[in-house]
Amino acid sequence: MRIMKENKINFLTQLPLEMNLLLDLLEANFDVLKINSYSKADINWKKFLQLAKHHRVIPLLYSKLQKNESTWIPESVMSFLQNKYRQNVFSMLQLTQEMDSIGRMLNKNNIRALFLKGPILGKDLYGDIGLRSSKDLDILIPSHEFQNVQELLMKHGYIERKEKTCTILKEERLRTHHAEFFHPNSRFSIEIHWRLNDLPDKEPSFTRLWERRRVSQLTTEPLYYLGEEDLFCYLISHGARHGWFRLRWLVDIDKLLRKGIDWEKYRNVMLEYSNEHVIGQSLILAQGLLKTPLNKQSSYLLTRKAEELAHWAMIYIKSIEYDQPFPKDLIPYNKYNLVLQKNIIQKVKFLLILSYPTYKDYQIFQLPKILHFLYFPLRPVLYTGRKLGLLKINENI
Repeated sequence: MRIMKENKINFLTQLPLEMNLLLDLLEANFDVLKINSYSKADINWKKFLQLAKHHRVIPLLYSKLQKNESTWIPESVMSFLQNKYRQNVFSMLQLTQEMDSIGRMLNKNNIRALFLKGPILGKDLYGDIGLRSSKDLDILIPSHEFQNVQELLMKHGYIERKEKTCTILKEERLRTHHAEFFHPNSRFSIEIHWRLNDLPDKEPSFTRLWERRRVSQLTTEPLYYLGEEDLFCYLISHGARHGWFRLRWLVDIDKLLRKGIDWEKYRNVMLEYSNEHVIGQSLILAQGLLKTPLNKQSSYLLTRKAEELAHWAMIYIKSIEYDQPFPKDLIPYNKYNLVLQKNIIQKVKFLLILSYPTYKDYQIFQLPKILHFLYFPLRPVLYTGRKLGLLKINENI
């Protein structure tokens, strides 16, 4: 695979004025003179706030603006950011309390658990839980413990949030990697993961992740989270899978990179994820958008494949109106995910998963449950007929 001699991609010229201002403010050590040069520009502040909200960076943005006292920014804008910042601090304190309670419950029942994001990540990356927002807790457990955790949560008043879409042949276990729970007395949700990422992404076993775990000092209850190398690889895989359509994920990577990375030490762990190409994608994006400094040790990751993936991601980053878990209608989601897969084995596995029957096949041609195995040979016909408009889905089923 050819290596890029130098990253000369200028992403900033592709972005509107308000997005460039946001990116300049999010730089770790932004240039005050450059920021003040925007005072003469015709900023659409409504659009600027929309961007900040969409990319989930308001807490960090307000903190930086407050310290640098940019007096030319309208008072109404600062007031909006301040209110959102205060709300987030209060919210993260509440979420930390709930995290402590969940962690105590799991520890008491001898269930190994790794907290993936939430307040722990805010403390680890930013030194302050109030500088990063979270709307849920992501917890990774050994897959064989899922039923035990499910029963525990339900015993404590949590309810599993089921997808409205029906399924057949247990397809949800193949296409998803977590289940979501909520409590009637809490505005937060809990995602219980049995994998870090969807299949066919490669990842270490839970045992390997547990061996490299760290313990958080954020709560009185000992809570565990991913080791440095695993956190780096996981956050990148997560951001890449969602097309980096929220800047917050890229700011997280910028924070990790600026802390300093021993690439020789990380290399072996990266091989366990087989995601060097998406790591290269994140490096190109971080350098191009946030001016993240890269060292020579990481240059082998800046491949043509990584550059191609970075260009794909820019489509999503520029499309703020698609405020969904993934803007699937913008460009073909399956095509992007196929490009993400590194080797031929992963690509074949991805295509095999796509060929697995779905509930839409049942809505086209209903078979009794005992004959559902026939959807495997019928899948190509039903899928092709649906795409060509020859076969219609019965939405009433």
